[in-house]
Amino acid sequence: MTRQKIKRNRVYRVCGVVMAVSVIGIPIDGIGEIHDAIGFLKPTLIFETIALVSFGISWLVKGELVLKDKGAGRGGAGNQTGGFAIR
Repeated sequence: MTRQKIKRNRVYRVCGVVMAVSVIGIPIDGIGEIHDAIGFLKPTLIFETIALVSFGISWLVKGELVLKDKGAGRGGAGNQTGGFAIR
């Protein structure tokens, strides 16, 4: 396993934990006392935004836009870009 793959796996785990904590945190806003104390902060919106950003980061990493393996072509296609051969 390459260093970049190890880093990507770490990013996936962190993003997964952040998404899980965010989703678990959403129903907490439904508790009356907590909602009265922090309702003005819009916690549901904040938790959903955090989960969505975390998902986006993991997706960009999976697509290898970030933390790409060095020297690795896309699928071993050789000398191609976007489906068109470079001549």
